[in-house]
Amino acid sequence: MLRDSLSLMLKNLIALSLVEKRTSQITPMSLCGNRVEWCETIKYLGVYLQGGSSVRFDVSYAKRAFYAACDAIFLHSSGVNEIALLHLQET
Repeated sequence: MLRDSLSLMLKNLIALSLVEKRTSQITPMSLCGNRVEWCETIKYLGVYLQGGSSVRFDVSYAKRAFYAACDAIFLHSSGVNEIALLHLQET
């Protein structure tokens, strides 16, 4: 017999603050006796969400990783056919 249940991963529980102006301290929050940490930035699916008056997406980390991968391919591709190099860039 299966039971419906909900399980939470409480050790990595964080919250993002979305307020117009952060003038005062945010009230601490807890869930099931575990403290929820407030933070300015959350990484979700490889994209960073930034708090503030509205949600902003920061893709600079993903762009930096993309260009680093491209540079590594170019560094180790001396003498490689241009079509093969293009294929490496596309994958």
